[in-house]
Amino acid sequence: MFQLYVFSPLKNLLLDKYLFLIENNITMKAVPATRHLNKESGFFKRPLIVLFIVFSAVSVRAQTTAMEIEALLDNPAITYAQAARFVLETSDIAVMENPDEAFQYAADRNWLSKKAMPGDSAKLNEVSLLLMEAFSLKGGLFYSLAKTPHYAYRELVYKRIIQGRTDPEMVVSGEDFLYIVSRILSIKEEDEQNQLIAEAHVANGDSHGSAPDFFIAPLVEVVGYSRKGPSFGGGLALGAGDGVAIGARFLYTIDTESIHAMEIAVFMRFYLLGADVCTGPFVQLNAGASIYNYEHSVSPPAKTGALSAGITAGWRFPLGEHWYIEPGIRTGYPYIAGVGVAFAFRL
Repeated sequence: MFQLYVFSPLKNLLLDKYLFLIENNITMKAVPATRHLNKESGFFKRPLIVLFIVFSAVSVRAQTTAMEIEALLDNPAITYAQAARFVLETSDIAVMENPDEAFQYAADRNWLSKKAMPGDSAKLNEVSLLLMEAFSLKGGLFYSLAKTPHYAYRELVYKRIIQGRTDPEMVVSGEDFLYIVSRILSIKEEDEQNQLIAEAHVANGDSHGSAPDFFIAPLVEVVGYSRKGPSFGGGLALGAGDGVAIGARFLYTIDTESIHAMEIAVFMRFYLLGADVCTGPFVQLNAGASIYNYEHSVSPPAKTGALSAGITAGWRFPLGEHWYIEPGIRTGYPYIAGVGVAFAFRL
């Protein structure tokens, strides 16, 4: 049996250790996949044990926690059961004295893959999945769809929770494990503070702190409507949303034979780095209409049209607080392909 438990001294203990690591610029080091980190290659140093024990005077539970952390520091390869027990308590989910019971709790919720066994040495990618799920960390599109150890590891690397040169198949030592958990607690604490600030903005009638990304993006593009030659043009896109954005775009082009084309489309964009981001790589679905004119002597609007659909892959790079640049490439119908760049301004 287990009991629900909130143990803030444990969080404070690990956060203090994390601040020490930041001040001393200690990070993970790479090891071969078949080995684990030893005490010399880890990122916790032995003097930290004394600091951990100091906190044991806080309470009986704090003393037990300090002893457990000291034992983890001496452990060259933690097991999945040990990792599950510690993570469940640190994430305020449950306190279980029996590590095997904690392992089963996590396994039943698919926080560990089927091949993980309670007594096996924990690997970094498997531990990454456990941490992502137990701490309810948001991931990108691929992680949200698959929720596998592979994508969990990539998410923690991207979030800089896992740092340095590492291997997803490496065995996790107790020192490495404590460092990673401390990083997560620090980030979670910062997120909670930011959330309080955003709520204060809303309470004061200022919703800017929590408003979704809304952008206006002038764009230029080269599009291939036929094999005879490319079309050149420009337009404008409007969109809004973090993680997933929706909007509309307009593009007007003319080719080397003076054939005019006009595109009007709506789009849905998926940022791949997380549910709350509006930068980095994205995939965009487009649907609308293309109107074009083959009669050189006739001015737009054109006389021939077709439904238009396609997919865009791009990357949004921030340029300061409000400006972005978005190179992208697309393919679809009735065009063959297009390459362009947009200059987005966030309102």
